[in-house]
Amino acid sequence: MTNSIYMWLYGGYGDCTCAYLNGGGGIKNIIAEGKCGKGSMHWDKLVSIKQINPNIITRAIVMSGNTASASLVSANPYIDEVVRIPTLRNVNTVNAKVKEYILKHITSHKDLDDFVRTNVQNYKQKTNEIYLNNIEKDIYNRIIKETNGKYVVIHPYASIKTRKPVHDSKYIKLAEKIYENTGLRSIVLGGSFNKKAILTDGTQINSTISEDFCYKSDKIINLVNTSTLPLGTKFVSNAACVIGTWSCHTTVGMSLCKPTVIYTTQKATTFLNKIKVRKFKKGALLNKTFITDNITDQIISKTISQISKHM
Repeated sequence: MTNSIYMWLYGGYGDCTCAYLNGGGGIKNIIAEGKCGKGSMHWDKLVSIKQINPNIITRAIVMSGNTASASLVSANPYIDEVVRIPTLRNVNTVNAKVKEYILKHITSHKDLDDFVRTNVQNYKQKTNEIYLNNIEKDIYNRIIKETNGKYVVIHPYASIKTRKPVHDSKYIKLAEKIYENTGLRSIVLGGSFNKKAILTDGTQINSTISEDFCYKSDKIINLVNTSTLPLGTKFVSNAACVIGTWSCHTTVGMSLCKPTVIYTTQKATTFLNKIKVRKFKKGALLNKTFITDNITDQIISKTISQISKHM
């Protein structure tokens, strides 16, 4: 009899989050099928498994270069143990490392996906939740009360050196236009940026520009340096729209079929849009996702239109 099961997540925080919420896949699957991430497929059965088998031990194995990835599942009451393994790029090597860990540390074990397939009739699907610790819950509940649960998420400066910086004025204009047309305030997530970078017009900066941005408009709720990645993901999962660079939060927003604006480099824009047009199997993401290297008035107008349709 199986007395323990293991499940796994692999990749960056965006990959791990999308796998946890949607099941496994890859970056191309997010556009083709609305799924992204690498890991076990049946996280959504975990609650049902624990309810039917309360004594079973559940272990989550997280392989990620982002140390915060393990925090995604650390507060989940249905997981007994979270194990971090340093990430490796090669998938075959990763799988070998997982098997090595399991054989060494787990004596009676079964893979989550195999366990579900064997007992599929017993386990019902339940939408995965992002579980928060008490401090995160307090912040989340306060913001939800303040916004009546209706808001836009902006994650403006993730991977700023490689994935497209933008002047504060662009984001401020977008946030204010959204507020004028929908009444929704914008929650700004992420950490302050305090390194040198070259902006899109060639300007060199060396300041905490994200904090400057947050204090320039009363339409913005500033959670810079306050929001953790799990808390940010919780906000994204219930947002009316997600805006930012090509980051973990915009990837999750797109995988959840939220209206999403990804502001990235011209090269990445061309790459993602080609996949978007070529691989789409459903029209919903095609119409809701805007991948661009320039936040124009037209992009702002289309974004507002999508938000209005889904309010």
